[in-house]
Amino acid sequence: MDGQRVDQESGPMWEAVASITKKNHLEVKVVLIDYGPQDWSPGFFLPTDGYGEAKSCGPFSFKELKELIINPIESRRIGVRVPNKLIDYTESLLQELTDCGVAFERRGELIAVQNIFHTT
Repeated sequence: MDGQRVDQESGPMWEAVASITKKNHLEVKVVLIDYGPQDWSPGFFLPTDGYGEAKSCGPFSFKELKELIINPIESRRIGVRVPNKLIDYTESLLQELTDCGVAFERRGELIAVQNIFHTT
């Protein structure tokens, strides 16, 4: 499978994942094939075709991505003297990922989206 095909086939899947994580303000952990898991990052987006980006690791080619781990629980800051409000999006996130045809795996409270198009 060549790189161009990888980018074309995986594009819609990652667009859906980026949209869902952004809408719900969810943290993600990028796991790269050669560099392993990166730090948790507030959000994930697509800077250009064939690439993803998270604050924890900068832009990466989808050919380098092993998986993206999503924390479905948002910790929303309310105020200085008020504890953060925890909002659990697990059920709605699972439903949205299923509706978009995204393959995922539950790992305790976390959700891992496998990059089924990566080449080794």
